Amino acid sequence: MYRADKAAGLFLMLREAHAAPSEGAWTYATINAEGTVTGLGRLDSCIRCHERAPYDGLHGLSRSG
Repeated sequence: MYRADKAAGLFLMLREAHAAPSEGAWTYATINAEGTVTGLGRLDSCIRCHERAPYDGLHGLSRSG
């Protein structure tokens, strides 16, 4: 059973609905546990990992259909 504990920061990826499928289509953001934005834009640390991702900048399973 999962029980929530302390709040943690978040990592977000945003893409315009009509943006071409490419790494350049993504905007990255990070927020801390208090909800303050700590990074926003083309963040180098995010890009380095996601440019190698196999599915339009995303890691994980491919979408079927």
